[in-house]
Amino acid sequence: MQGDQSDYTEFVFFPLTFSGLSCAIISCLASFIVSILCIYSKFYKKQVGLVVLWINFTDFIFCGFKILNVFIPHRSNATCAFVQAVSGYGLVSSVISSVLFGYVLYIMLKIRSSEIPARIFNIYIGIALLVPAVEVIGVLLADFVVYSEQLDTCVHRVHKRSVDYSFIFLRDIPFGLFCFLSIVCYVRIVWTIKSVVRHARNSDLLAFMAYPGIVICCWLPNLVNNALTEFGVEINHTVITFFLMFGQLQGLWDAIAYGTSKNIRMFCSQRCKKRSEVEDENMGQSLTKYSSEDNAEGTHINFE
Repeated sequence: MQGDQSDYTEFVFFPLTFSGLSCAIISCLASFIVSILCIYSKFYKKQVGLVVLWINFTDFIFCGFKILNVFIPHRSNATCAFVQAVSGYGLVSSVISSVLFGYVLYIMLKIRSSEIPARIFNIYIGIALLVPAVEVIGVLLADFVVYSEQLDTCVHRVHKRSVDYSFIFLRDIPFGLFCFLSIVCYVRIVWTIKSVVRHARNSDLLAFMAYPGIVICCWLPNLVNNALTEFGVEINHTVITFFLMFGQLQGLWDAIAYGTSKNIRMFCSQRCKKRSEVEDENMGQSLTKYSSEDNAEGTHINFE
């Protein structure tokens, strides 16, 4: 997951081994399943449902292009820039959408409605779609990810005792800002609920903090690792590998946190119930059919 040279350290953003991609594969499958459920259950027709769909779809893009890199036959700086631009767009858009999800919930609670004005919601969607384009431009202009001949994959190089401006402007500042805004949104949600529902349990209110906690837990360690490497601190390879892989689990945590909404749970429950009823009905019809055939033929079955 990491390569060392005399004057820089290479952080592997696109591993090639199954073990290195295991977390990305898990997240890719989880986000894909939730995205399909959002569409199939028509949850996406609601404002909150549309945000949930977009969060999981962009998680799918983020992890999916990490897996796609394995199948690119002749990797180069150009192919690395391409897969990072698309994958990075998915990551940044997912994080922004998570913040917007919190703000949409806050506005709904504030105006006590299940919908917010369409004009405002369209602005939020525009932000989730357009702002991540800065990631694409930055990746293409700043050589954020390059091809490593030694590792034969796409890496981010951190030069020792040198300021990594590309990481600061593409990861440190935006992710720090997103985490801060997300925490603010969910603190206000908790405060609003507590002011309306006086007997709300603290354990239920703290559960809301899991949403901003996903981004913080997945990416704060990686931001710290990068900063320490800039100052020449040698970090254990296993530690770096662990946190890089843990960051790729964002899709799984998002799928669990956002995909377990009441609408999706009800849809799955109804589907399972209908399937069970159909199976019971088919079994009953089969038994009736066999019973009538046996009686017609004068067959007697003795259980002795």
